[in-house]
Amino acid sequence: MKRMLTVLAVVISAAVVQVATADVAETKSTLSGGVLTLDVKSGDTLNYTQPINDVTAIVKNGDGKAYLKLGDTLSTFSGTVTVNAGIVGADTPKNWGKPSRVDVKSGASFDLALANGMTANPENLRQVPFYIAGPGASGTVGALFRGAGLGGNVCEHLVEKITLSGDAAVGSSSGRIACNGTVWDLQQHTLTVNGGIYFEGGSFSNPGHVILEKGGAYFDYGFKFNGSAANTLTFKNTAFIEHWSYSGTCNWTVNVEGSDQQHGQDVSALHGMPVKGEGHA
Repeated sequence: MKRMLTVLAVVISAAVVQVATADVAETKSTLSGGVLTLDVKSGDTLNYTQPINDVTAIVKNGDGKAYLKLGDTLSTFSGTVTVNAGIVGADTPKNWGKPSRVDVKSGASFDLALANGMTANPENLRQVPFYIAGPGASGTVGALFRGAGLGGNVCEHLVEKITLSGDAAVGSSSGRIACNGTVWDLQQHTLTVNGGIYFEGGSFSNPGHVILEKGGAYFDYGFKFNGSAANTLTFKNTAFIEHWSYSGTCNWTVNVEGSDQQHGQDVSALHGMPVKGEGHA
């Protein structure tokens, strides 16, 4: 049975128990020693509405969902956010301060569906470095993803720097995420794209491998792959290029499952990138 809770106050406790590897027994918020811990058990949704001033860190445990719905309430938060399990999201991000970093652990997710209006808000997610790993929480398409709930088709100008702390998946299940100028520091890990990611400008640094698992991907506006033929871009049978106007130089190797035309256009013509797979040497 699913439950939704709105938190109007926090519980002050002498101890904080952080559960990173298992679901929690009870849904609650706890503030202790400057650490705001959001424990949300599977099937529950916790809507946190209080200012997060005098908080040095936010920790999310449990397989449920926690959303920071602060509206017009300004916060001075500048600490770290750690998502150990389940899903975390935030609306009007300028009002939850400016976290120093967000860590999404393997098996957890950060939902961008509520994070709109990025361009107009200098104190928001765009300047916050994200560190992600894993396939995402159960029922999502990635450690960083866009779920349902955001109006329109575009989630623009989101995060400037995304670092993979392990192999990780990203994607959108509702519209697209336009990563304008985002630097993807792959740390030689594998990034799996589950549709809806627009690589507009920006680059891959410390490249490893990229798998287009399903849905459409978009490369445009001078995106820089960097790396060499040792790095691979793999098109799965259910993936395609939604748009390609890439004008840079790319030495990556492209692996194709299925025919070129199945992927939206002739991927063998992608600016001289060596292609392997069906019909290719």
